[in-house]
Amino acid sequence: MTTQANRLGQSLDRAYRHWRERGSLTRSGERHDPTRLTIAISRERGAGGGTVARLLAERLDWPLYDRELLEHIAERSGVHEDQLNKLDESRPAWFSEVLQSLGPAKQMTAAGYAALLHELLCALYMQGNCIVLGRGAAQILPLERTIRVRLIAPYEYRVERVLETLVTRQAAERHVHDSDRDRRLFVKEYFHKDVNNCHDYDLTIDTSRVDAVTCCELIELAMVGRTAAARKAAE
Repeated sequence: MTTQANRLGQSLDRAYRHWRERGSLTRSGERHDPTRLTIAISRERGAGGGTVARLLAERLDWPLYDRELLEHIAERSGVHEDQLNKLDESRPAWFSEVLQSLGPAKQMTAAGYAALLHELLCALYMQGNCIVLGRGAAQILPLERTIRVRLIAPYEYRVERVLETLVTRQAAERHVHDSDRDRRLFVKEYFHKDVNNCHDYDLTIDTSRVDAVTCCELIELAMVGRTAAARKAAE
């Protein structure tokens, strides 16, 4: 594991311990710093969400959580990360098939996986000053200290981007279609939200029209506005 991955893993451990010690979001009466925001980025497949998230993490010098959440859940549950990767943001119908392949010693229900993911996301929210890519974070986390971003792009644009890593156009089209569907169904089934509902986001950006740097600048402006509003409300 790389130094960066180790650092992110340690940060996750601290956040989770803090969340468990202080109580859940619904139980805790602790006041939190309104300026410690979490950026939750949801994205259509091929819209460049990873590029924007990594660039934003560099600009803010904040940790970015994506696969690290899977690694942490795998470590806590004893289920191999490769198997969790098949579950993550996948069609609910696949869960039972994949879970059965784990054998009796490493059982995890689909609801159990979603619950662990929810706990980790809430822990990160309470800590703040971080970025989460995907994983339903934009639908799960409270509105008060979360900047919820949706990155979209026209279908053909996204297919062209995915085609850079796949052999045929047919494969790229299938991949884009299946990925969008799987993410939508995962969020709907386990978090009871519609990933395509524009009202659930603070910003929706078409990455075919706005480059990655400008996307980051727009998100940063939203952060400034949210922080200013929070400080004014606290006066």
